[in-house]
Amino acid sequence: MICISFARARVLQNMDTTTIAYKVELLPTREQKLFFRRQLTARRFVWNYLLTSSQQRLAAGIEIPKNSLNRELTQLKKTEKYSWLYDVPTSCTHSAAQDLEKTYSAMKKITKAGAPAYKHKRPTDSFQIMWNRFSRSFQSVSLARCPGEYVRVKKHDKFHGILNHNHACIVYDHGKWFMTFTATVPLQKLQLKRNLQILAAGTRDEVVGIDLGLNHFAIVKTDTDAYKIDNPRFYRKAEDKLAALQRKRSGKDRYSKHYRTISKKIAKLHRHTKNQRKQFHHDTANQILASSKIVVAETLNVRGMVRNHCLAKSISDAGWSQFRGILKYKAPWYGSEYEETNQYFASSKCCSTPGCDYKADKLPLKIREWTCPQCNTVHDRDVNAAANIRSTRVDDPRNARVKRIKVPKTIGSWSKHHANRAADTSTDKVPMTVLEMANAGKKLYVKEAFVPTTDDSGLQSIKNAELLLILDPEEGLLGRASLQ
Repeated sequence: MICISFARARVLQNMDTTTIAYKVELLPTREQKLFFRRQLTARRFVWNYLLTSSQQRLAAGIEIPKNSLNRELTQLKKTEKYSWLYDVPTSCTHSAAQDLEKTYSAMKKITKAGAPAYKHKRPTDSFQIMWNRFSRSFQSVSLARCPGEYVRVKKHDKFHGILNHNHACIVYDHGKWFMTFTATVPLQKLQLKRNLQILAAGTRDEVVGIDLGLNHFAIVKTDTDAYKIDNPRFYRKAEDKLAALQRKRSGKDRYSKHYRTISKKIAKLHRHTKNQRKQFHHDTANQILASSKIVVAETLNVRGMVRNHCLAKSISDAGWSQFRGILKYKAPWYGSEYEETNQYFASSKCCSTPGCDYKADKLPLKIREWTCPQCNTVHDRDVNAAANIRSTRVDDPRNARVKRIKVPKTIGSWSKHHANRAADTSTDKVPMTVLEMANAGKKLYVKEAFVPTTDDSGLQSIKNAELLLILDPEEGLLGRASLQ
């Protein structure tokens, strides 16, 4: 049984814990598969029925109060025509009503949230169910009202922790059944489990910068050197086999047995590619976190980047977002810190040589190496980007006071010292004010600002741009600014 005793649960309340999602594959019997399919059908029916009812209400100008869909479902079950819904566990049907209510409430809060759509019979689907416990050997699980005492579970690692709730999600994916659930686990237990990996890695680096790419999946800059991790391109390797199966399927009748058989092979290939990529991300993240104390990665707007149709397939194949997510939630397990740089930080264009502040105006993707005109250093584009990403966290004189800022519509006042200084250099321009700096770490937002130039010869105007301002705890804003 996965649940721990109540005494141990009280002990866990005073410890640092984390929530982990588990996913196990089920091996149901023929009778249990029919039971699962009935629940999928019932959930789909309830969703579509309540969606039609909700659309009619909204068209008549009637709002949908909280829990109204659940009450409507209860009344629906009492009718003779739909009394068969009592044969399905309540957790399955009522969770569909709750999810539909959440969708409508999200439409009011999130402008980009689309309207709910009708559900169709698809090769992937899921439903919620109440479950009781695992067997002592963790080889089977007991589900509510399921035929047979237990449902067999495929071999897996043992679970640790306390279940957050007794609801599980049963997922159907092209002929396979999975169960997902969450548990609260002590952080100390996870850290002890990974101490061997940390010891095997040897000396840990203080700060590591990661630049993600396509030619190489990741470029890692450590305290002493830099190394590149090859991009495996799992989807590209499986593309020829996938195209052959899809061509073979295109000549079959959509409702024939051959069509379904080939569709299962295609789904199996997609699942295999996805699992390969996920395993690679986990192995890479474990390797980096075990050998470093602080990990700094770049923030990427992947949704915007995939609009470039020349690179969309390669970007999706790399799976950058999934990799950054794994780094983020696994960092505490290794006793490490994880940070991300600002999305608009030009890591590739800036020279990473200490003491040099040169920034290139343009740097096309085809240029993989470039020479800094100020210090004559030859930079590898990716290694230079990783070094700049790492330098945002390193405590050295160049970065100790650097704070990234964006600026709101509200405008405060500059310090009197700099206002007088700017007024002396330019009498016809009044410096645009920024929010008063209570301390050097306060985030500022500016719509437009006049700041002194590097040589203090005058003022330069900066509009609608993010600034990298050097702040001083005593004097406030120093007379130097650079665009990012």
